[in-house]
Amino acid sequence: MRRVLLLAPFLLAACDSPSLSMAGANSEQVQVGGMTFGVHYRGTEAEVLRLNRDWRPSFAEVSANARIAVQQVTGCRVRDITGDPAILKATLDCS
Repeated sequence: MRRVLLLAPFLLAACDSPSLSMAGANSEQVQVGGMTFGVHYRGTEAEVLRLNRDWRPSFAEVSANARIAVQQVTGCRVRDITGDPAILKATLDCS
C-alpha cells in the first residue's frame, strides 16, 4: 500500500486533466512541432497542456506550437497566450 501512495503523484502528473474552470469542456489531443498537447476549450477560452517530456523547452517554442494546436482544434484565432512551458491559457477570437 505504501508503494502505491508513493507512486500516486507520478501517475497523476501524466494525466491530461483540465483545471476546474475547464471541467466538462471540449477536449482534443494534437501534435505540433514534435510536441503533444491536450487542448481543452469552451467559448473564448482554451487551456493547453503540454503532454510530452522535454528537458527545459523554451517558452517561445512551446507557445508557438501551442498557438498552432489551439487554432487547429478550435478553428479560432488565438488573441493572447500566457502561462509556462507546461500549462498555457489562450484567449480566442472566434468571429
